Amino acid sequence: MKVHLPPTAGDSTLHGPFVVDHGAFTFSAIGNVLITSQSGELTVNAMEEAGALHARVLAKYPGGTCMVAHLAKMVMPNASVRGAIQESMARFEATTLKRAIILSEQGFVASIVRSILGGMSVVGRSSTVERYFSEFPEAATFLTDALQPATVGPPSVLHAIQATVARHH
Repeated sequence: MKVHLPPTAGDSTLHGPFVVDHGAFTFSAIGNVLITSQSGELTVNAMEEAGALHARVLAKYPGGTCMVAHLAKMVMPNASVRGAIQESMARFEATTLKRAIILSEQGFVASIVRSILGGMSVVGRSSTVERYFSEFPEAATFLTDALQPATVGPPSVLHAIQATVARHH
């Protein structure tokens, strides 16, 4: 499914959003940005589907990709899903330029989790620049210097994030 964005969002095409696992997981791509949104339990199938799109995006933009991962609720994945996540991250680590993770749950505990995860990403060994956010606009702006092609900017990415998340409903 291709959705043409309005002219104010840049001359870009959104691929997706694609829905798997009965709406618990949606994903899309715009330019070199892969966007995922999780509103329920993550599955190995969802990781494989998103990984296949990531590979297609990387083939089109071999200079590197950006990732936006949105979690509506913080749910600990089971062991097989954690393995699939680790495998996917290892597969794309060298070519992922930036990763924006949006934990949209609000409240004190969510704020602490974002802070802890953000601190862990700073001391981690990853070559990918990774940041945690509670809001979509800040995540879209964070990717600015790594976006490809030139017609993809934060407004396009923000629109794509919103369209991907909206498919859960």
